[in-house]
Amino acid sequence: MSRISFGEYFKKLRLSKDKTQEEIANYIGKHKMLISGIEHGKNNPPKEEDLKKIAFELNLDEEERMILFQIAAYDRGTLPNEMVEYIIDNDIVFELIKTVKDNQFNTQQIKKLIDFCNEKVK
Repeated sequence: MSRISFGEYFKKLRLSKDKTQEEIANYIGKHKMLISGIEHGKNNPPKEEDLKKIAFELNLDEEERMILFQIAAYDRGTLPNEMVEYIIDNDIVFELIKTVKDNQFNTQQIKKLIDFCNEKVK
């Protein structure tokens, strides 16, 4: 399955919000060439603090923000900081992830687990 890269998504967002590379760069205190490099896949996604500033400057809604952070984390091979903090603070979440990994749940099994959890919450 093909997925959009961070640079592609970021550029799409930036253009939809009528912001230039220079405006974003100035807002986060970086050089315009860094933003160009990010959009062309030559530079890694920005660190979490810069991502927060970018999300604010672009006035992203919650869904756009979530996708931006998710794609950045994926491209970096990490989890978003807020997820890491939540997992660390909640042993049961860590155990759940470990159980899914250890038992090599497939996508269908994970979806069933999520559906089951969502029904219990209602």
